[in-house]
Amino acid sequence: MWTLLRSSSTYGFTLGICLLALGCSRAPAPAHAGESQLAVVDAVPDCWRDSLHPSAAPPAQGMWTNEGAPEAARVAALIGPPEMRAGSTVVTRAIETIERPDSQAQLRARLDDAVVRLELVPRFAGGKRESARSSGDELEPAGVYAVTPQVSLVSYEACAGLSAVRYLRRDAHGGIASDAMLRKVATQR
Repeated sequence: MWTLLRSSSTYGFTLGICLLALGCSRAPAPAHAGESQLAVVDAVPDCWRDSLHPSAAPPAQGMWTNEGAPEAARVAALIGPPEMRAGSTVVTRAIETIERPDSQAQLRARLDDAVVRLELVPRFAGGKRESARSSGDELEPAGVYAVTPQVSLVSYEACAGLSAVRYLRRDAHGGIASDAMLRKVATQR
């Protein structure tokens, strides 16, 4: 850079000044970027649903819920901050989920050292529960936190880079018992 500025050519000097101006003109990322993204989703809900696809990136920390779902189908997930233990190269998170299936007691699951891994998961059917989906469904790769052998959180993203978390609970036979798409709850500041 300094070589460009000390250059005797006018072209090199002009280029150096332009690079300095460009580097200094970048605005920092807004402090409430997640909240502004939620506003975009609320303004264009079809964009969120229509362009949803699996992601290999782990979801952000925070509270995730399927707000607006019937009371008997409500699901919430709490994803803790990433942690790295001394002597380990693995990043872990504490994750807790709560589900209230139709007229049953709450189902709770918690894992203090969840690790995201890449898995093949059945394509999301948009909440339609057609008699326990067949094993012939299309599978898609996605980043998955296996909270228990039956409960998984799957990472998704939509238009404009908005993220979502899919709550997937399997029954004792491996069929899908509960399948819900969760959105991040905005935090109050």
